[in-house]
Amino acid sequence: MPVSVSLQKMFSYSLLLFVVILVISLIIVIVALVVYFSSRKKTEKPAQKKPIQETVQPVTGKAQFRHKYLAQLDSLENSCQNQEITVREAYQHLSLIVRHFVYEMTGKRVQYATLEELKGADMPALYDMIKYCYAQEFSPESTSNIYDALHRARKVIQEWN
Repeated sequence: MPVSVSLQKMFSYSLLLFVVILVISLIIVIVALVVYFSSRKKTEKPAQKKPIQETVQPVTGKAQFRHKYLAQLDSLENSCQNQEITVREAYQHLSLIVRHFVYEMTGKRVQYATLEELKGADMPALYDMIKYCYAQEFSPESTSNIYDALHRARKVIQEWN
């Protein structure tokens, strides 16, 4: 019995048709992804800033706290003079000392607040001090004088109400 169907040669169908279908499919997928992600961003709610919460009542022995934290600054200065810590570590310690001082004076949890949170906390002296320290804490090489920063921190502590 003779065969009435003849086989087609391989690639007898146009390769161009395959490429066109593939490109159109890719364009459809890309457009769908762009639409999905752009609509997703619009529906997400922006992160709401939480105010820094007060956890304890403000203290009455402010002079004791000033003395305590000024002594910590003196200790930090001695560590810097004796080259026991790097300048970057000194700025990190300085930032924590000032933050803990403000926490003890106000009862507001500022020890680990971001710079943006501190900006909205209505504490300009703390914000300015931490902003000054940030540039030095996170730079590979510090260009600032740690002793100037210690002087600024002392001034913040001495003038805090």
